[in-house]
Amino acid sequence: MIFLRYIYILQTNSYGQCGDGWLQRGNSCYHISHDLQEWFHAATICAFDGGYLVEVNDADEGHFLEQQVKLFNLPKDGAWLGATDNVLKRNWVWAHSNTLLSSRPYTHWAPGEPNNLGGNENCLILYNNGFWNDLDCGTIFHYICEKDAVPGLVTLSTTLTWSQILL
Repeated sequence: MIFLRYIYILQTNSYGQCGDGWLQRGNSCYHISHDLQEWFHAATICAFDGGYLVEVNDADEGHFLEQQVKLFNLPKDGAWLGATDNVLKRNWVWAHSNTLLSSRPYTHWAPGEPNNLGGNENCLILYNNGFWNDLDCGTIFHYICEKDAVPGLVTLSTTLTWSQILL
């Protein structure tokens, strides 16, 4: 009996090529840092890794990030997100997409926030309790990077008999 082995490499719609240290969720990959950085340094590190400080698009993504921050049990109590009001005071913008937070269906500010305490709280933090707060961008915190997931390649193989091939 003659056997033939076929190997197929298929491009899939599944996403799973995030790289070491990244969590995959849907079409996005997330990296929760172990190091502490100021907001601008964090944004630079994310860009160097092919991403950006995370933008929260909806409640589902917001809850996912809250869970991850809690799971990581960050000793500094939170992580930088990718929004700032540095360009236009009191107009919070996602830095990567240049989209106003107010144009998105989801925000999760702590009560009384943002308050720009001391006149220099211009960057967005996600605390371990799930609430957002504005803080001085020069404060060191963990940070969350986001990047697009790369479509995966799947290798399939099968062994067929000659009679199966002739069918």
